[in-house]
Amino acid sequence: MSACSAQQCDPTTANLFSGIGCSVGNGYQQRNQQLQTARDAWHERAQATANESAALNQSLAETQKSVAQTRTELQAMNSRIGGYRKRLAKASSSKSSAYLAAQKSLANLEQIKNQAAANPTAEQLARVKAAEQETQDAVDLVATR
Repeated sequence: MSACSAQQCDPTTANLFSGIGCSVGNGYQQRNQQLQTARDAWHERAQATANESAALNQSLAETQKSVAQTRTELQAMNSRIGGYRKRLAKASSSKSSAYLAAQKSLANLEQIKNQAAANPTAEQLARVKAAEQETQDAVDLVATR
């Protein structure tokens, strides 16, 4: 009877003799300890998974916030582009090289802005801001003439 191992001491499959052997030989206690150890390991894995999920959710929220801020900046830029167009329209009476350069700069700005809207990264946003400054300078030059 003492030869019963914890693996053989499953109360759902025990008969009279194996049940007595498992009780006397501490097989049930060993089996219970194994099951508790397995349960504790499962709980640890579940907690680790929950922690990882929470971290991923936090990262997702930060990324969504960053994308929303970039889109807000792009919307403000659209408004400024409209202002540049109005200023250029007022100065359109002269077809000077400065006016043509400002139109080209504005078209370039819109192209870069559209690329940034499709892929809003910090690098793209920096390119847009540089192109916007170039356009603003060109429009200012035309408007002062």
